[in-house]
Amino acid sequence: MEKEANLLFLIEQLKRGVDLSGEDAACAMKIIMSADAEQSQKAAFLTALAKKGATGEEIASFALTIRQMAR
Repeated sequence: MEKEANLLFLIEQLKRGVDLSGEDAACAMKIIMSADAEQSQKAAFLTALAKKGATGEEIASFALTIRQMAR
């Protein structure tokens, strides 16, 4: 439940146009890649990110997290 709340908070931040820190972006990607988030939450996150526009720090954190989780 805590992870879901974190992802919902991050979705709201993105909707407000707030850039995520590298740590927050990594946390979001870990949740998205796990079974902890519902499809609708994943879609809401990605939609909010696309509307805001991803920063270089967010993209780098997503990529690093995906690489770490692939190992």
